[in-house]
Amino acid sequence: MDEPLPAWFDFFNSSRLHTFAGYAALTVGDHDAAAEHLTTALNSLGPAGAKQRSVVLANLASTHPDDGDRVATYLHQAIDALNTDWYDAGADRVRTARATLGHSLAGNQLDERLLTLTASPRALPA
Repeated sequence: MDEPLPAWFDFFNSSRLHTFAGYAALTVGDHDAAAEHLTTALNSLGPAGAKQRSVVLANLASTHPDDGDRVATYLHQAIDALNTDWYDAGADRVRTARATLGHSLAGNQLDERLLTLTASPRALPA
């Protein structure tokens, strides 16, 4: 059967499958496997996956709970992605991963960016 796939079938591309596999590995505490899958997902996101970028970056931040600099770097990138392509799920994942930083300077900076971002009209439902 060589019929073209419907346009809505983009949900199950390899990038999305690596995103799901990475999140599954993350939820069971396998940070190395999660980071590998999520890095593959991030590197293969195409234009149709723009909103997913913030989710993948926030999940990548969560794979490095003992490296505050890496967590902050990924979360800043996730917020940059949210500035371009707002996605509630991405914002939720950023907030979840941000908790890793506690009351640090990096955490406070992320809080300010999140507050500014969520106060913008872009974050409001259409």
